[in-house]
Amino acid sequence: MYTNFEDQLKDIIFDEELPSYGDFKDYKAHISEYVKQHQDHIAIQKLKRNKAITSLDIESFSDMLEQEQVGTKELFKQHFSSGDDNSFGIFVRGLLGLDRNAAQEAFAALLQKTNLNSNQINFINMIIDYLSVNGILEPGKLLDQPFISLHQEGVYGLFDDDTVDEIVGVVHALKESAKVKIG
Repeated sequence: MYTNFEDQLKDIIFDEELPSYGDFKDYKAHISEYVKQHQDHIAIQKLKRNKAITSLDIESFSDMLEQEQVGTKELFKQHFSSGDDNSFGIFVRGLLGLDRNAAQEAFAALLQKTNLNSNQINFINMIIDYLSVNGILEPGKLLDQPFISLHQEGVYGLFDDDTVDEIVGVVHALKESAKVKIG
């Protein structure tokens, strides 16, 4: 038995775009593991230690991702291109925390004030502990647990307004230093 078929498919259009990696949670989980395994990379170290990071540092990291086939540069830029809360720096800090010495250094001037009492020093040390684990602290969190354990009004119950502004300024500066704009 023989058959004779003639192909009738015409005008097939191929989509040149590769399928996406999936949603951001999948990509984030994948990159999280990679970052944890490559904490020695200059970009990761600078973010963890609150040092100035350059676009070359970030480019070097995204090149490494692509070379090791973890993801493409385009995918990396797509997920981490903004300088806001979705930046690569915020992601890394949230994942690995802030180096304890870097957090202490950020609060050094405030801790050197001789007029701080033990509860105030403990409060600032709580902030340092929090940053060491979580990397970023939203100023509003200073009015929630664990920060209300020393005073029910949190930061406002322990410090005068000028010192509160100084604390919030340091917390804000630490977060801003983690925001990395990827070109």
